[in-house]
Amino acid sequence: MSVGGSATGEIEVNDDEDWFAVTLEADQAYQFDLEGIDTDAGTLEDPYLRGIHGPDGDLIAGTADDDSGRGTNSRLVFTPDEDGTYYVVAGAHGAYAGSPNDSIGTYKLSVSE
Repeated sequence: MSVGGSATGEIEVNDDEDWFAVTLEADQAYQFDLEGIDTDAGTLEDPYLRGIHGPDGDLIAGTADDDSGRGTNSRLVFTPDEDGTYYVVAGAHGAYAGSPNDSIGTYKLSVSE
């Protein structure tokens, strides 16, 4: 995906997560929005941004978000320390084995400066 753009996806089963690559520049703030039913951007009831992984593939501490957006949507502002390709992980809150089916559905992920 590209900065200023968006992508759509679907959490199809419990424990599902989708990874998106995005190229970011150091010291630039970026806003990530993961939206579902609360903004009519999809059918997912509780989108959960599971985190951002750095160019080395490691999860960056403090980059997960559950409900900072409108309603149960996720919103995160992130400023990388280095240029590179980062990986944003989209999922659903409660999407684990044995959870109710309302943790599956469609969503929109967007990133802006």
